[in-house]
Amino acid sequence: MSLSQNAKVEVTYAVLYIQEKAITSAWDTDAAHIATATHNSLDFIVSLNFTHIVRPWTIEKVRFVNMRENYKAIGIYKPAEVLEIYEDSKGIS
Repeated sequence: MSLSQNAKVEVTYAVLYIQEKAITSAWDTDAAHIATATHNSLDFIVSLNFTHIVRPWTIEKVRFVNMRENYKAIGIYKPAEVLEIYEDSKGIS
């Protein structure tokens, strides 16, 4: 898939997130961030953007869109959550 084809797919994903109100159209770059992660089949996003990305509403809506569209599910986490998961897996306290 060419770069322009990838960009078109990612725009399509971002539009879906906006249409489902996971992200408002005023923050389309945040929708693009999630769309890029989805399109590239990443397992998760780690973000400090607590206003638009790392919030329960967005996480649930992204999960809904991805499931409905048969996209891979992605986790959306705060850095502290990822560190906690890592420490737990290594037995670090």
